[in-house]
Amino acid sequence: MFRLLPQIIALLCLITILGCGGKSARRTGEPQKPVYEIALPEVPATPAPLGSVGIMFCLDVSPSMNDAVQGVPKIQTSKAALKAVLRQIEEWSKDPANRDRLIKVGLIAFSGTADVIKPMQPFDLSALEAAVDQVRIGNATAIGNAMVLGTQELLQAGVENKALIVLTDGENNRGVAPELVVHALRNNWNNKGALTDDVKVFLIAYDIQAQIFDGVKQ
Repeated sequence: MFRLLPQIIALLCLITILGCGGKSARRTGEPQKPVYEIALPEVPATPAPLGSVGIMFCLDVSPSMNDAVQGVPKIQTSKAALKAVLRQIEEWSKDPANRDRLIKVGLIAFSGTADVIKPMQPFDLSALEAAVDQVRIGNATAIGNAMVLGTQELLQAGVENKALIVLTDGENNRGVAPELVVHALRNNWNNKGALTDDVKVFLIAYDIQAQIFDGVKQ
């Protein structure tokens, strides 16, 4: 059961993401001074297709992901869980109610740096599974950097509903802190004046106490 926990949580997250169509409420009142601003490239000016969905998976590939849980390396379990989630997305996309709904999915692997393994593109199960297979273990844990890169990709994708799903087994020890990224997202702090407070963030703590990410939750 414990080995399947990431898969179960991720599937619940996807149900939440794919079922939502609304945007988060905009904050009002006295503007806060930016603590950290997200650097964004040019973002599309045209409206996103109604009901379209973008999901960026961010997978931790730090050295500790080679450690075993119940005899199986965590990276192996995580890859299997991610592939199971991708198959769930395929089933959802084939539902008659969703056939005309645009869904884009991408993959980022992060260790000391964050790298786009599969850019945000219309859903392609075989291409995404191949991207999962090519992920390799690196060094360090740059969670915040992966979230920034994922945000950049999501905003360029031209989708209405945007979500980051981050799976990690460690604390951030390289680059920007993840709580600063979430703070910037919620307050629309970026160099383009783009709205980012509707980006949904799901941080899955695997084989580590979830309390470590209380700063992100707050």
